[in-house]
Amino acid sequence: MATAITLENQCSDLENILENTSTSYVEPYAFFISWQGVLTLAFAGFPPAILDMKQRIAAQHPELPPESSGSKWPKSSLGCLRDGVTLTVGQFETLNTLCKNLSRELFSAYSNNTTNPSPTAAPSLQIAIDTAAIALYECRSLEKTLCQQVITFGNGHDKTGPTPEEQQRVKLIVCEADDPEYYKLVAREGNRRAHYTAPALGATLMHPLHPSKSRSTAASSRQMHMVAPRMAFVKATTFSTAAKSVESRSAITNAAFVVNAQVVASDVIYETMIVLRPDMSDEQRDQELAKFEAFLKKESASDVKVTVRGRQRLAYPIKRFTEGIYVLYTYTAHPDVSQAVQKNLSTPEAGSELNILRHMTFRV
Repeated sequence: MATAITLENQCSDLENILENTSTSYVEPYAFFISWQGVLTLAFAGFPPAILDMKQRIAAQHPELPPESSGSKWPKSSLGCLRDGVTLTVGQFETLNTLCKNLSRELFSAYSNNTTNPSPTAAPSLQIAIDTAAIALYECRSLEKTLCQQVITFGNGHDKTGPTPEEQQRVKLIVCEADDPEYYKLVAREGNRRAHYTAPALGATLMHPLHPSKSRSTAASSRQMHMVAPRMAFVKATTFSTAAKSVESRSAITNAAFVVNAQVVASDVIYETMIVLRPDMSDEQRDQELAKFEAFLKKESASDVKVTVRGRQRLAYPIKRFTEGIYVLYTYTAHPDVSQAVQKNLSTPEAGSELNILRHMTFRV
């Protein structure tokens, strides 16, 4: 019998936690230069609904790695330096001033906490966190993901803002950039482009944040590029939560955040990862995959794409094998097909019991 790992049966606790989470809202607070020269957007504290979700995940899944200090406050990493590049003191000071000015102009939460508020009242911007995706990623920037399943929060709306303690936590972190000794942290090695774009398999809880191409954002990027022309801005961002991250899908239009609407269709996109025993010949592998493709055809799946990733080391031995042949299928099918896929792959034909070591099915 193949080892089946599906979100439907193995992640039911996590799914229940997410489905019973309320839609809540975060407000951008400030741009600032974080450790190792990473350009960061800080939010004005976690709302109670997200803190509650984090606590429930930690309580029900104690096997997860401990939460790092960098995920205990809400932020998005917007960009990093190219490999081998370090900001000079002058570049950092200029960027720090630019971040303050832009934050004062764009974000009311920051402007209201400064001694020199913007003469033009900044709009109150809010980003709705209404879904989360369980994702397997191929690099830390999340520009490449192996597969993911989006889960919609179903416990209504909670417009309660972050507590004063949460807001103060973020304010103190952002203020550290003005400390005379802070540049030493900015000049540290590490977290350059390769750190984010090099192959690194992992799992996360996220919701992609799509920066817009508004004139305000474009102008900000041009100003920063003039100060530090060798900075490389990473496309994907990370809005961290618990041991994982939650991000809001949004766009900036005329200095306002607009949440993208979810598109609901009768058919959905699935990804199925099949791990075959490593000693199979190409002919045996093709025969096994042909059976699965015939099954998908029977289920009226369309747009079937297959990627043979080859032999890779397993996280733990399965039936005494330490490696397996990884094959990824992407296809469109009816919403209930995942249960049929699980049953098909978990009940192989006689003589094929050892061919499929493991399989995972995700709704994208």
